[in-house]
Amino acid sequence: AAVPSSSSSSAAAAAEGEDGAAPAPAPAPKPKFRTVALDAAAVLEGGLMTRQEVRDAQQLEATMAGQDRVLRETADKRNELESYIYGMRDKLIGELAEFATDETKAELSAKLEAAEEWLYSDEGFDTTKSVYASRLEGLEAVGRPVEMRLWESEHRQAAVDSLQQEVARYEGFAASTEERYAHIGAEDRDLVRGKASDAKDWLVQLMQAQGSLPKTEDPVLTVAAVNERARTLRSACDPVVNKPKPKPKPAPAPAPAPAPDAAAKEEGGAAGGAADKEGKDGAAPAPAGGDDAKDGGGEKPMDVEGAAEGPSADAEAAPDAAGAEDAGAAPMES
Repeated sequence: AAVPSSSSSSAAAAAEGEDGAAPAPAPAPKPKFRTVALDAAAVLEGGLMTRQEVRDAQQLEATMAGQDRVLRETADKRNELESYIYGMRDKLIGELAEFATDETKAELSAKLEAAEEWLYSDEGFDTTKSVYASRLEGLEAVGRPVEMRLWESEHRQAAVDSLQQEVARYEGFAASTEERYAHIGAEDRDLVRGKASDAKDWLVQLMQAQGSLPKTEDPVLTVAAVNERARTLRSACDPVVNKPKPKPKPAPAPAPAPAPDAAAKEEGGAAGGAADKEGKDGAAPAPAGGDDAKDGGGEKPMDVEGAAEGPSADAEAAPDAAGAEDAGAAPMES
């Protein structure tokens, strides 16, 4: 057997010492599977149903469920007819009495009595859903207008109040002097005022006509008509009332600052002009030319700029003139 060299054993020991553990074993290979199709047939034993029998049973169950539904709906419609007969009979002598004429009461009462007799007969006890529905519709055709008059009478005032509030709101807007409506022009205000006035006139006219009708007549002022008029009024006036204020005009952009060179030149020019003016005002006048200046005689020329500045310049010039006269007089004595 070959004996490992000392160098290889020392290298392996060094590697194991660095890792701190023995190397992990290699993973085991995954098992492989193969699918094989087998020829087999399902066999029902012990009196179980075949597939066809199962399908037939499911169809029978669905049919029976449908029959139960029809029977239930038929019974519900029969109960609805029965409830209407008893309920309408009580209403005709109660809350509906003032909304039905005597002829209408007599007609409806006769129909209700005939429907009740039929309902408890053999024919009415065992019939279809459609027959019950037809009987109920015949009774409702006579009783529904009477019930509608009662409903309109109970809900009309609320609808009228709502429309009147809308009219008052738009009239107040047209005459408003509030700051939030200051941007709305006179033309738009007149539009709102006119729409509100038209709605008010329409309501007043129909309310007068409705007030002259007996309760047994169909109303001319219906809740649906009042609500529709209010909706039309809002759709015409709300865009004006909710018109947003115009956006303010943007502020003008500030003038650009002068360039540094131009500012320095302006400051230098102003300082130079002030210095020139100061030199002209404070400097002594130059001597006049000619023979008189050489001899030192004669009068000193008048400082034009000094004279322009007023009496102070004249006062300063007076002693100089006196000195000049004395200087000219001295040589004449010798």
